Amino acid sequence: MNNRDFDFGGMQEKLQRVLGEDFLIEINKFIPKKGPNIDMFETDDYVLVIVELPGLSPDNHNINIHIEGYKLLIVGEVPYSYPVKNLIKSERFFGSFNREIILPYSIQPKGIRAVYKRGLVIISIPKKEKNEAENVQIDFEED
Repeated sequence: MNNRDFDFGGMQEKLQRVLGEDFLIEINKFIPKKGPNIDMFETDDYVLVIVELPGLSPDNHNINIHIEGYKLLIVGEVPYSYPVKNLIKSERFFGSFNREIILPYSIQPKGIRAVYKRGLVIISIPKKEKNEAENVQIDFEED
């Protein structure tokens, strides 16, 4: 069996059962975050991506959101909003990031919309309408 055949679904739960919850909490301290946390879900018409980006303001943000094929690309920086000399524990993400999120549906990038509210960027991406099957006529050309 190679890595492509392995089912990674539920891996965190399986590790937690075997190694315990404390192990995962401790090991996560050593794995650097690559960017802000996200949630993704769907409605009948939209794919919604919620991005945790605290501390943004209309005059103080450096976030770029765009679509490339089936990928949502979010590039930016989460500002470090308070001065700290001796940080005891850090779980929040700060600094530059580049998130690439594979979208599970065929989407319409022209209708994408992003709203910032309460520390979250809510990105609404319209799904393409499901087209009914169409018969394709064969055109015959003379030689």
